[in-house]
Amino acid sequence: MRFAPGSNKPALFVRSLKENPELVEMVHVMGVGWRAGDRDLNHEVNDFLRDLPSLRGLQIWAELDEEHFVPHFLETNPMRHLTSMRLNDKQLTIDIIKKCLFLKHLQYLTLVCKFPGTYSPLISAEKKTSQLLSLVLEEDSHIPPEILRGVLRICPEIKTLQCALPGRSVPNQFVWFDSTKLASIFSPVLISNALATAQNTLQKLELHICLCEWPGHDDSRVNLNMVKALRHVDCLVKCFFISGALCKTRVGLYKLLPASLEELHLRFEYTCSLECRDNPINDNQSPIQKPDSEFLWLLKIANKKAEYGSCIERIRLERYDLPQDCGTVDDDLDDIIQLVSWDPPLIVAKSLSEARTFCTGKVFRSQI
Repeated sequence: MRFAPGSNKPALFVRSLKENPELVEMVHVMGVGWRAGDRDLNHEVNDFLRDLPSLRGLQIWAELDEEHFVPHFLETNPMRHLTSMRLNDKQLTIDIIKKCLFLKHLQYLTLVCKFPGTYSPLISAEKKTSQLLSLVLEEDSHIPPEILRGVLRICPEIKTLQCALPGRSVPNQFVWFDSTKLASIFSPVLISNALATAQNTLQKLELHICLCEWPGHDDSRVNLNMVKALRHVDCLVKCFFISGALCKTRVGLYKLLPASLEELHLRFEYTCSLECRDNPINDNQSPIQKPDSEFLWLLKIANKKAEYGSCIERIRLERYDLPQDCGTVDDDLDDIIQLVSWDPPLIVAKSLSEARTFCTGKVFRSQI
C-alpha cells in the first residue's frame, strides 16, 4: 500500500473494512511505504495499521531523510498474530528496534537501518526475552559487536543471523554507491564473543560482503567452535585468515569450526588470493602444479574430519578479483564480470572426496 499526498487508496481500503468488518480478520499480509517529504503521513500510517489486528506479515518502508517512523500503532494494536516483519528506515532507534523484538509472536525480523555507533544500555539492561528465530540486517546495516551481543542475549531461540560484518559506522556519512566507512577496526574476536551468546541455538550464520573501509584489523580470528548447533556459515575469509595471504595465518582453520557444521562458504576479497603469498602462484596455473602447502588449511579440514567428529559435507570458495571501481551501476554485469571455475589441487580434492566433503570454487574477474 503506497501512501502519498493526495492518494485516496488507503482511505478507500479502510472504508471497505469498516463497511465489511468481517474482512478485517482476513487481512493477514500488508506492506506500507512512503517517501521523504511526506512526514505528515506518519500519523496516517499509524492510524491505518491500528485497524489491522490479524496481520501475520508486515513490511514498512519509510524513506525518510532526518526523522524516523515511530510505531505508535503498537500501543493499541499489539499485533498478537504477527510472525514476520520487515522494517526499512535508515533512522531507526534502538528503542524502536526493541519494540519490534518484543512483539509477542514475532519470529522473523528483517531490518534495513543505521545502528548507533555507541553502546546502548537499552539492550544490555533488558530483562525480557524475544521469540525471534531469524534476524536479517540488510545492505550496509553494520551493527556494533556489543549491540549484536545484547540483541542475541535477549533472543534465546535465535537460529538464523544474516548481517554485514559487525562494526561501528562513521556517523552521519552519506552512502549511496560509495563504500561505507567504519569507525572501529575489524575485530573478529569481538564477533566471536557476540556469537557465543547464541552458542546453543544458532544454526545459520551469514556475514555478507559489502563495500566498506576498515581503519585496521586487530589480527584476531573468529572462533565458532563453541557454537554447537551451527550448520551453515557464509562469510569473508578475513574473519578467519589474519592477513588473508600468508600460509601461516591460515593454519588451524578446522579448529575454529564446530563439529556440527555441514556447509562452509568462504568469500575471498580482491586483496586476498586463493593461494598463499609464501609461494605466489597465478590463479590460472594448473591445480596439479600448485604446492600442497598453499592449501594445507583446506587439506586439514578433510584429514581431521574423523578425529573431530566433523559433519562438514560441502565447501564453497569464491574469489572476487574485482576492484571497487570496475564498473558503474549502468554497466551490464555480464560485460564487466567473467566467472571462472576453480578446482583445488588433486591431492586436496582426493582427500576431501575420501572424507566425503565436496569442494567447489569460483573466481569472479573484471573484463575491463
